[in-house]
Amino acid sequence: MLMQHILKLFLLLLLIIAHYQLKAQTQSPKIKVNQVGYLKGHSKVAWLSNSNASLGANWYVKEVSSGNTLFTSSLISSPAYDPSSGDTLFKMDFTAMDSSGNYYIEVANVGTSYNFVVSDTTYNSLFRDLLKSYYYQRCGFDLTQTYAGTWHRTACHTNDGYVYNGYSGSSIITGAHVASTGGWHDAGDFGKKIVPAAMGLYHLLKLAELFPAIVNNVTVNIPADTFSMPDLLVEAKFELDWFLTMQFSNGSVSHLLTSPAFFNGMPENDTQTRYQVPASTAATGAFAAALSSTPTPAAEVPPAEISPAEAGYSILVFSLPIKYHNHHLPASCRCDACADRR
Repeated sequence: MLMQHILKLFLLLLLIIAHYQLKAQTQSPKIKVNQVGYLKGHSKVAWLSNSNASLGANWYVKEVSSGNTLFTSSLISSPAYDPSSGDTLFKMDFTAMDSSGNYYIEVANVGTSYNFVVSDTTYNSLFRDLLKSYYYQRCGFDLTQTYAGTWHRTACHTNDGYVYNGYSGSSIITGAHVASTGGWHDAGDFGKKIVPAAMGLYHLLKLAELFPAIVNNVTVNIPADTFSMPDLLVEAKFELDWFLTMQFSNGSVSHLLTSPAFFNGMPENDTQTRYQVPASTAATGAFAAALSSTPTPAAEVPPAEISPAEAGYSILVFSLPIKYHNHHLPASCRCDACADRR
């Protein structure tokens, strides 16, 4: 009797293994799902690309743990060509299936999709990861293991930067030093740019304005600020403080701060001289808009004085457009400021 029970358990185990092996063998990249997952109460759409499936073919949403089918439909609309990807796509809408769980899609004679989740909290961790990504882009700041974990590093570009005063031959004429440490790297090239950063700041500050209760409760393990603000505003202020270092005395704002060449390596090993390039209308306008979006003043300014945002706005209104030309940089330059010139 004992041997019979053991044999039955063994056979059951083989069936389970066979089930998951079969699923893995038939998993098809032609079935496109949102691998982050889907939010309950919202649209849920997957796509079938470049397959031999026919109009009317059945497809199913199945539970990962049991293989049970929770939703059944068929390819009811003719496929459409997507010029961006070059794919011909069938649309598979399962918005009506709104139960929390882990699922996959199976299409007859095609295979199965990657697993995905449906939940009320599907995007919570993604939101925190995206917010924390700004911290990892910090420049001139020690990212300690306490906060950065595996990606810890020492402060970089601690001598930013110098005013760019044109060039002679192939050499840049270096102007006065301007204390412009801090801020976020724009990308892997380590330049710091006003215009794209202003858009990031706008989204962060708009979130704080529209959803204060949520923002107040989101923590992403970054160093606290002296003002005891939510982490989202702490990170926004880190960039706003750098913004203030990029404004010239006439109210205009430097387009970006960068080095003469791309650097291949960790940012703390980049020892190139970095330059605050001339002003532009785009940077000045973005600067004024970002500072005007702050829920609290970005800097303590006495009432009798004009604020940085007002100074930027004034030069936009009362001055001619400030055109930033990357051809003002020498031909030898290989920085992100002039990459589009080549």
